[in-house]
This record gives sequence, structure tokens and C-alpha cells, in this order.
Amino acid sequence: MRVGTVVRVGVAAVVSAVVIGLATALGGPPPELLGTPVGVTLLARDGRTLGVAQSGECLGAGELRARETGTAVVLDFRTLPPTPHCVGGAQLTVWSVRLTRPLGGRTLLDATGGSRQVPYFRATDLPVADVLPPGFHHAYDAPGYLGTGSSGQWDVAASELFDAGSARLWLTVEYGRHWPDGWPPATTGALVAAHGRLARTGPGGLAWQERTGCGVLLSFALLADPPLPTAELQAVADHLRPGPPAGAQNCKP
Repeated sequence: MRVGTVVRVGVAAVVSAVVIGLATALGGPPPELLGTPVGVTLLARDGRTLGVAQSGECLGAGELRARETGTAVVLDFRTLPPTPHCVGGAQLTVWSVRLTRPLGGRTLLDATGGSRQVPYFRATDLPVADVLPPGFHHAYDAPGYLGTGSSGQWDVAASELFDAGSARLWLTVEYGRHWPDGWPPATTGALVAAHGRLARTGPGGLAWQERTGCGVLLSFALLADPPLPTAELQAVADHLRPGPPAGAQNCKP
């Protein structure tokens, strides 16, 4: 059984230690961690590190464990139950666990929900942004679709966040022919050139599609808050390049 680590990114204070410490000081047991369904997972470029994410208000403590066999990896994700008594705002928590050997062709399963199969995105399919708007830098990568809180069409995806103070720029990549929910409007978004493709434009963003060297179809969305000029977003898109290859790990099964 491998136990994972956690990285928190956001504006909220970490309140889990406060909650547990207060319970202990009052003589009560710490809150029990509950089994939590695993959403989309990000498989790192090394093929061995798996990450899951939570977003919301006042996220608490938890742990991500992995049980490995020759044919499967079972993820056991446990977190504190939500509490109405907390201090803080929206934040993102990324939990990760490192396997004893690369995932390879093994099946990824969720310990909750009857060992449901877990979809995952390969970080080898996330591009590297060589050109960013002035002041922006890479902050982190996370599984799922970030930026608007919508996940309906972006469940097998990963996002790269770039920030400049309070300004945010998200590059989200998904397997398949999809777009963010309702964005940009198909009948109103103008078409522009981006990364050698035709991209649809919308408020503060671009969306386009292309294939990896393995022939896997990817959908891209580049979204800025506050909005950035289309020309700046085109410059980011035009200078994207593939990340370092990882052999067979670079192709999704």
C-alpha cells in the first residue's frame, strides 16, 4: 500500500490541521476520513505518479493510497467530510501517490463504488508553453477541467495553470472531440488561426482540436481571466510544443 502526498494551491487557508487540532484539544477524536470517489486522474510523465484533485470551499485533510497488483492499481481516496464551520475561500487540492513501478498496461480502479475503472489523462499529452503573456508563469498542472467549474464534457482532461498575480490563464486539453459546456457559441465565435489549426474564439479564449503523433484526437481550450486579446492567446497557442516523450507512455491505450 502506497500513501500519497498533497499539494494545495489557492487563496484559502489550510483548515484541516486546525479542525483536527481543535478536536484533539477538546478531548475528542479527530474527524474520520471518508471514502471519496476518484474523478479523472493525471498520470505524470514518469508513468508512476498519479494525481487526483478537489476544488471547492475550505477543503480539509485526506490521503490517497494505491494498492498494486500485476494487472491493476486500486486507488483509495479518503477525505474529511464537508463542514459548514470553516474559514477560507475557494481552493484546489491536488493529491498524488507514487507507484512502485510504471502503471503501464495495468487497469486503474477506484476502491469506492465497486472498484470502478478510473479514467486518466497522460501528462505526456500536455504541451509546453514556450511563450506566455508578460508577467505570466507556469503555476501547476492538475487533472480535470479548471477555470469555470464545469466538468460535464471535460472529464478525461488535464489543465495547466499560468498566473500573473490575480490574473489566470488556463490551458485545458481533453481526449476526444469536445468543447467546454456552451463555450464558445458555435454560431457566433469567429474563426482564427492557432497552432496551425482553425480555432473558435469566445470571451477571453480560444478552442481548437488536433491529433498527437499517436493519432489521438485532442481538444484544446485556452481561457483567460480577465480576458486577454485574441492576438496574445494566438501567440501562446502558436508556440506550444510537445512535452518530453516517454516512449510507449506517450500513447493512450
